[in-house]
Amino acid sequence: MSQDHFCSNFFGMNRKRRNVIAILLIVSILPHSVSSAEKTKKPVVAFVGTKFTNVPEVHHDRINLRFHRLFSEQMGIVYMGPNPVKEVVGKAVADSAIGASNKELLARMARKSGADHLFFAVLDNQSQHEGRVMLVGDVVRYDLETNQFYRMEVLKYLEDFAIEIARVKQHLLENIAQDNSVAFSKALLTMGVIMILGLLMLFVIKTEVNIGGDGTGPTDNTGVPGLNNLSS
Repeated sequence: MSQDHFCSNFFGMNRKRRNVIAILLIVSILPHSVSSAEKTKKPVVAFVGTKFTNVPEVHHDRINLRFHRLFSEQMGIVYMGPNPVKEVVGKAVADSAIGASNKELLARMARKSGADHLFFAVLDNQSQHEGRVMLVGDVVRYDLETNQFYRMEVLKYLEDFAIEIARVKQHLLENIAQDNSVAFSKALLTMGVIMILGLLMLFVIKTEVNIGGDGTGPTDNTGVPGLNNLSS
């Protein structure tokens, strides 16, 4: 059915039928809009911490600070750092989760902490040169909804670790916020349709009032009172 044909049929109906149809359209769209809005809340991303092997302790804070800046500066997420996570689930549980592949453990931890995604890193110094640190390992993301792991391999000298941080942002973090923004756009589109239908109803009612009211008010009879029904 063409748009012009639909408009012709719609405006050709009486006001009561038009209002009923408009209300039914709004009621049918509203639940989908509410559902979409619920799904567009910012995802909670928790960084559990880093497990170091053979990495001099003097570098631990420097590496973890890079992860902290990565997550805290990312738009479209709610960030939870290692300390808040440990306060909720306990230090022993959090430490045991780093590097673990036990999905049940991570799922319980995510639910208890309120996180949608858990991140952790496992880094080993495999440098063959004294005085230099070669970081080898993985940065891992666990998703509660899908119960799946996503890994990114790390292989860089410490002084070049910013390159790996940029890769984590691109491959493991940004797609979380991107999925959320797409869902939010769909919710806004649905709400826009509802607003247009509401304005359409107001336009129809106002047009009818301007033309002649709803038929319940007094009529504008002309001529001499009492003589309208007399034949000439």
